Amino acid sequence: MGRSERRRTRDQQWWPGKERVNRIDARIQRERRQRPGQQIPDEWSRWPSAPQVSYDETSITVAWPAVSVADGTPVAYALYRPGTPIVALTPTPVAEPSFADRAIAWGEERCYEVRAVTTVDRVRVESAASPSACVTLRDTFAPPQPEGLVGVGSDGAVSLIWTASTASDLAGYLVLRAVAPATELVPVTPAPIPDTNFRDTVPSGARVTYAVQAVDKAGNRSRPSASIAETAR
Repeated sequence: MGRSERRRTRDQQWWPGKERVNRIDARIQRERRQRPGQQIPDEWSRWPSAPQVSYDETSITVAWPAVSVADGTPVAYALYRPGTPIVALTPTPVAEPSFADRAIAWGEERCYEVRAVTTVDRVRVESAASPSACVTLRDTFAPPQPEGLVGVGSDGAVSLIWTASTASDLAGYLVLRAVAPATELVPVTPAPIPDTNFRDTVPSGARVTYAVQAVDKAGNRSRPSASIAETAR
């Protein structure tokens, strides 16, 4: 279903504040007929422009242009995820034209609509919804760089240990090494390992440089850790 069809379907359905808007609309139209020479304000029916959506690994930021009302009437905002049912993200209207949605689910499409909220005759009134803004959440964010890498040389081997990553979607670690005289670090482990330690077998007397990378479940790799050099006995 296209967005225009979803909007027509939504307009035929109930949405929060719809009855109040219809009631106030009928009152304003009645007063206009009774007082044709007097302008009855329309501020309650204003709605924001389409929101802008951006995200990082922790939250989705939804922002929209503020609604200005000529007579200075305070305007707040209610944010929704359209659909069946409509999900209210702001049970209490927010004063600032932005909101942080912290419910991240990679691979999902998220759509948002915003409505202006004001008060007419002590009745809370929500405007029609803004155009929807949608984004599909893609995990392109690398986990933190591993820290605390230390190594100990032994007979024909070097044992490594490092501090566990704090990434919530960690898949494991890649161990990188360069055996002198080589200087380019290449993976020793073909796939991420879950442990924070590794024993590498190398020729006795070899001088070996190591670093570790964290890898998340989306395949994003961190920057290599600070490198260390050890010699196998």
